[in-house]
Amino acid sequence: MFSLAQYYAAKQTAQLQKTKINLSFRAMFLTKTQIPILGMLAGIVLQLNGVARPYILELAFKNLVHFGAWFALVPVGYLIDFGKAREYYYRAWDLLALRFLIMPVLFYVL
Repeated sequence: MFSLAQYYAAKQTAQLQKTKINLSFRAMFLTKTQIPILGMLAGIVLQLNGVARPYILELAFKNLVHFGAWFALVPVGYLIDFGKAREYYYRAWDLLALRFLIMPVLFYVL
């Protein structure tokens, strides 16, 4: 849950019930969804203090970036209804050259 949204929801609930907000810093920022942000902050602090990355982690990170990018596309591919896409195949035929030939060549040249 988003921390700011959680705060305002608790504030509204407390206001309607005429009670005090019962929301701690830990409940707002140390949730499962906020842990990656804490990791990023730790990385920034280490980088600013000049702590060198271990070589093995640097190799692993380079590979994990590519794996994460491809893995994020799996749900998108899973949602494609290829049976429904056949209906639009002939309408989009003239765009195939533009999409897969002309634009990639143009951006490669740029």
